[in-house]
Amino acid sequence: MKKTISLFFLSLIATLSFAQIPNPSFEDIKNITETNAAYWYSTGKVEQSTDANSGTYAIKQYGGTSQFGNIISLTVGTSAFSNQVPYEGRPTHLEFYIKGNLTAGDSLFLISNLTSNGNTYGVASLDLTSLSNNYFKVKTPITIIDSSNICDSITLGFYFQASDSSYFILDDVKYTNNNVEEGQIVNGDFETWVSTQYRKIEGWSTSNDIGKAFGFTFNAVKDTSDASDGLRAIYMQNISFFGQVIPGAIVTGINNIDQGPAFPVSSRYKYFNGHYKYKPSTNDTFSVDVIMFYQGNEIGTGKYRSTATVNKYQKFSCEIIYDSVLSVIPDSANIIISAGSLDAAVAGSKAWVDQLSFEAVGIDNIIRNEKNVSIYPNPTKDYIYINFESNTNEYIYIQLYNLEGKLLKNIYQGKTLNNYTQISSNTSEIPSGMYIVSIKSGSNIYHQKIQVIHE
Repeated sequence: MKKTISLFFLSLIATLSFAQIPNPSFEDIKNITETNAAYWYSTGKVEQSTDANSGTYAIKQYGGTSQFGNIISLTVGTSAFSNQVPYEGRPTHLEFYIKGNLTAGDSLFLISNLTSNGNTYGVASLDLTSLSNNYFKVKTPITIIDSSNICDSITLGFYFQASDSSYFILDDVKYTNNNVEEGQIVNGDFETWVSTQYRKIEGWSTSNDIGKAFGFTFNAVKDTSDASDGLRAIYMQNISFFGQVIPGAIVTGINNIDQGPAFPVSSRYKYFNGHYKYKPSTNDTFSVDVIMFYQGNEIGTGKYRSTATVNKYQKFSCEIIYDSVLSVIPDSANIIISAGSLDAAVAGSKAWVDQLSFEAVGIDNIIRNEKNVSIYPNPTKDYIYINFESNTNEYIYIQLYNLEGKLLKNIYQGKTLNNYTQISSNTSEIPSGMYIVSIKSGSNIYHQKIQVIHE
């Protein structure tokens, strides 16, 4: 989670809008059934495949973005942190059958560590740079470190960094000695599959999803019928896990671990609102953060913090502070809500959240009327004239923007010579449409919308 959020201020007049936040009242909750290969842990998109080298099933792994960047793993064991799984033998090679498609820049590699009584027995690794449409056998040697003992446990992982169009299908993974299977990898032929169910909040990721990505089951976030309105709300609780506190938290987007742009917006919102209840543990804080983006860059943030116990639903409101003095309209946003401090959550804190909304403004609401500024003609065709009163030797900036906030032209930059200044600008090469003239002098800012019409 981000620990600091910059604060700047721009006052806007607001109207209410609910349209763009995904699942804002948390009514869209689905029961999801997943089928996974028994005794294997995976991230990313993995599915059971009937395109097997032998037997009935194999495992198919797709490229694309997973929970943690583009690294997608398929690991024998129950979690990403499975250090060892039982195995007994003296293998000399690792063998498997594989097929699929890799494109330029893709990476598929395996790593295996074999141990005996806690010491390294041997290691194996291999990078695959190309695959075939047909199964082929891969046999990679194990570098034996200590052949005097029998291997008693292993780690084995396949790691895939690839584009959306790439995939591989894997089957019949085993260790061998003189071409004979040595010991046995549990479910190395991928014939055994298990189904699990979980509740999915549409449009959001949760602390549970992060745990699931590592093969752990968290119950830090649930849906509840204890709602401020409608049928459902979200319940979050900070939990203790192996000595660490896992905040009960939700974030917009699917697998949006880096808190980047998560959903589209089209207005320069002033406030982000919601309803909540809170029962904190000692010194904990209910936390809400909203981040606004334009073309992938952060342009505005808002936060709400409260340490108070709230037994009945009440409204919270985050003022969104933009770091742009001009009217750049965000194109996307992200929302993060947590039952505890993002820096130091305390186990046991509980929060209920419901009815999220933005308060939004359009571009028409931010134009200021100043008696000492005039811009004419408006509409215009070839030229505009900008007249304004100012102090002599006052430094000014005059710029032209489109309604999306993109700078089109620096009209003037420099000091004024008199108390009354007139600047002209050619608009003949600008396409017909609506634009904003911005005048900045010291801490004073003036915006006016103009229309350019070419016959």
